Amino acid sequence: MNWKPTCKLWHKLTTGISIAAAAWMFWDVFCMWKTMPERLPSHYNAMGQPDAYGGKATAFALPVVAAVLLTLMLFFRRKPQHWNFPVPVTEENRDRLYGLAYDMLHWLALAVMLIFAPMQYCVDHSLSLSVWFAPATIAAVFGILLVYTIRMVKTQKRRNPPC
Repeated sequence: MNWKPTCKLWHKLTTGISIAAAAWMFWDVFCMWKTMPERLPSHYNAMGQPDAYGGKATAFALPVVAAVLLTLMLFFRRKPQHWNFPVPVTEENRDRLYGLAYDMLHWLALAVMLIFAPMQYCVDHSLSLSVWFAPATIAAVFGILLVYTIRMVKTQKRRNPPC
């Protein structure tokens, strides 16, 4: 039961942008290291204001977490048989559900990297985040999850029409 994804141009673009964003986070830390203050924001509240601080080494926390998350998402996107789906996986819907899961992880990886990158910039430059950052972040991640969950459920309904 080996499933092989169909790689489209937008898959390559989202993966490339995600990897570039993760690499940029490390690059920004290295470029800013000498001019960074000794005390950097390590946590932000819901209004985007720093509410906890750490030393310069905390600047590496986000890039490391981003790199680990991106690596895991890129690895597990090719292993949908190990996932939980909102509908039963059958021989008839397997390829469609796995394809949707593969697509969803591309968008989630991109969203997470594009969320972490501005956070990294704010940490490195000791800035506050926008008040809209938390709601936009939540909307982006849950929006992707909701859209793909609905698409998966619709796939099931299309295959098994009610009597």
